[in-house]
Amino acid sequence: MRLILMGYKDHGKDTACEILRERFGLDFVSSSEMANNLFLYKKLKDEMGYRSLAECFSDRINHRERWYQEICDFNTDDRARMGREIFSRFPVYCGIRDLEELQSIKAAGMVDLIVWIDADERKPPESIKSMNISREHADVILNNNGTEQDLIHQVTLLYEQHILPLMEKPILGVQVVSEAGPTQWM
Repeated sequence: MRLILMGYKDHGKDTACEILRERFGLDFVSSSEMANNLFLYKKLKDEMGYRSLAECFSDRINHRERWYQEICDFNTDDRARMGREIFSRFPVYCGIRDLEELQSIKAAGMVDLIVWIDADERKPPESIKSMNISREHADVILNNNGTEQDLIHQVTLLYEQHILPLMEKPILGVQVVSEAGPTQWM
């Protein structure tokens, strides 16, 4: 099971991912965190004077366009490269921001479900300079315009209605058994 959660800055992607991890055991990493660990800290530490991975990561908000471009550059030879790195370690990719990357990941068959976290009633959209994906590119849109309890409810429904059925599908003739018992297929 591989899942992408995406949406504009501050619309609740990380919070939704944290709910998936805490309640359902689906661990995640953001593209920014993965990029920081793989290459960005090493690239930026002298230029920006960072003393640690954490310091570099926390300052990303002040350089959002740069981080977007650096990740796009990382993917130059293989548009699905960041997705490969993330999905080799985690089932959930949080925060993809480039359409070519998303299309390449989909074309490679690396993702089972794409979810857009939407908080457009309370937060503005993001600049195209740091994100060129929109809600139309998602399989499911999750409403995050209410309370934190509303989001927990939305993520629970997402898990029950969309993620769990994908996890219970047979893979290459192997039947996956859930707590409810074995799934049936033809």
